[in-house]
Amino acid sequence: MASEAKVIIIGVKETLAHFEAVKVKVDEAAQRIVTKGAVTIASNAKREFRARPLGSLTTSKNGTKYYSSAPPYEPKKPSPTNRTGNLRDGIKMIDARRVGFGKWESTTSPTAKYGARVEKLGYLYMKPGFEKSRTELERIYEKEWAKALR
Repeated sequence: MASEAKVIIIGVKETLAHFEAVKVKVDEAAQRIVTKGAVTIASNAKREFRARPLGSLTTSKNGTKYYSSAPPYEPKKPSPTNRTGNLRDGIKMIDARRVGFGKWESTTSPTAKYGARVEKLGYLYMKPGFEKSRTELERIYEKEWAKALR
């Protein structure tokens, strides 16, 4: 007579339900990471704009324009001057979309049509805004994954 062994597994439904709940939490965490990250990048990009100089705009004899009561501003890296605020205020997360399980992407950019042109001319604000966001992005990433995997 051959020996038989029976294996009874209990809790399969509960285990599968738990995995499903974790799956939902992971996907939601990925979405939060991307949306919070986009807002952080937009915020830091807005800080790259320098204030409009005080004083009245004057033109010298050689045609150079300057503000008469303010000393000339010579930034190390060119940054755009905030004249009307339209370009700066229009920097935001345009969209966030799911591209797969736990995979989200977002677009953060200026809404002004001339925004890309300003950056291509060398007046940088999006790239430095992203670079200054790295530490905060890492913090968001760690916090949201820890929260999702509790």
